Amino acid sequence: MLHVCAPLGLDDLLDGVWRRNPRRVTVELSRAPRPPRSGQTLARGADPAAVATSDASDPSTDAHSRGVVTGQDRAVTKTTRTLLGGLLLAAATVGAWWAWLGWESGYTVDPETGATSGPYAVWQVAAAVLTLIVIAGVGGWFWSPWLVAPVMTVAFTAVWAARAASTDDSGLWAVGAALVAIGTAIGATVVSGVAAWLRRRGGAPGR
Repeated sequence: MLHVCAPLGLDDLLDGVWRRNPRRVTVELSRAPRPPRSGQTLARGADPAAVATSDASDPSTDAHSRGVVTGQDRAVTKTTRTLLGGLLLAAATVGAWWAWLGWESGYTVDPETGATSGPYAVWQVAAAVLTLIVIAGVGGWFWSPWLVAPVMTVAFTAVWAARAASTDDSGLWAVGAALVAIGTAIGATVVSGVAAWLRRRGGAPGR
């Protein structure tokens, strides 16, 4: 059986309207100012008197309903932001590979030297590198380089290695994957680090 506690009606409960409970809190107590408890900060726009009333009337009342932001709330928010950032970075990195290197332009042979190049054209590789630079720069601006570099390195190396392993029977794809990982890690670290430094230098808030 579900019990709903709504002493002032379901309209207030469903609409998120905060009112004092006349059965438990007097007008004087409701209007009395009181600072938040130790370790808590008021959310923007929260009423200190409302926070005090809630604490006094019902200590078990949830902090969110009192407009209080706790350290645990901030930790959860930061963790969620980091997870979402990692997913976005991984998706963007895989998308960059798919857009520029997910298809092959074929091998070409130089008629003068006889050298063979491919399977990607120079412009494909250049476009992929430039796209990764943009992703790393944006990622470094909004998130920590310690998140950007590992995520981009793992994501790009994984999709590159999967494609290379399926078309190479010599086993040399592993060497190429190692070089791709090293290059991506260095590039992503440098670019995202510079972006983070520019953000701090410009006074933008950290994420």
